[in-house]
Amino acid sequence: AEIAERVDKFQPCCNGMTGQTLCCKFSPDARHIVSAASLDFHSMRETNELRLWNVKSMQIEARVVLRDITDFCGFVTRCEFSPDGQYLAVSTSKEQLCILRSKNLDVVTVLRRRCRGNVCWSIFNPAWRFEVLACCMQDGRVEIWNKVEVHSSAHAGELRYAREKERKVSFSRLLHCCQYSPDGKMIAVGTSDAN
Repeated sequence: AEIAERVDKFQPCCNGMTGQTLCCKFSPDARHIVSAASLDFHSMRETNELRLWNVKSMQIEARVVLRDITDFCGFVTRCEFSPDGQYLAVSTSKEQLCILRSKNLDVVTVLRRRCRGNVCWSIFNPAWRFEVLACCMQDGRVEIWNKVEVHSSAHAGELRYAREKERKVSFSRLLHCCQYSPDGKMIAVGTSDAN
C-alpha cells in the first residue's frame, strides 16, 4: 500500500495538458530523478520541460523549460547525470548538447549549439567525475569531449569542454543508442540493423 501511495504522488492530476515523458534517470546517489517531458506533444511543440524530483518526498525541487533558457530545439533524447552527480548532460533530436547543474537545472555550458536534423545521445564516462563525456550521433559519428582548464581570471570557475576526438563508427547504418563500459574504456553503439 505504501508503494502505491508513493507512486500516486509522481502522477500529477490531470490539468488539461497533453504530452509524454521522453526520458528519466536516477541520480548516482538515488536521491533524485530527472525527467524530461514534452508537453503539448501532439501539437509538435518542442517544450522539453525538465523536472528534478526528490525521491524521498516525491516533490519537484526544480523545473525548467529548455526553450526558455537556451536556444534548444528538437526533443530531449537523453538526460544523463555525471558520475559525481553534480551535472546533467541533456541532448536532443536536433544534435544539441548542454550541461546543467543538477541541483537547480541552471545551464552551465552548451557544447553543441547548432540545430540540425541529427539525433544525438550524451553519456558521461563513468571513470571520471564529470570531466569526460561522449556524444553519439545518429549519422554514425561519436565525439569525445574533455573538460578544459580555464586560465582567465574573468572566466574562473566556468566549466568548459573541448571536443578531443571524433570518429565515424558507422557509414551505412544509423546509430540508435550508446553506452560506456563500466570501466570507461569502451563505448558500445547500437545500429539500425540491430547490431
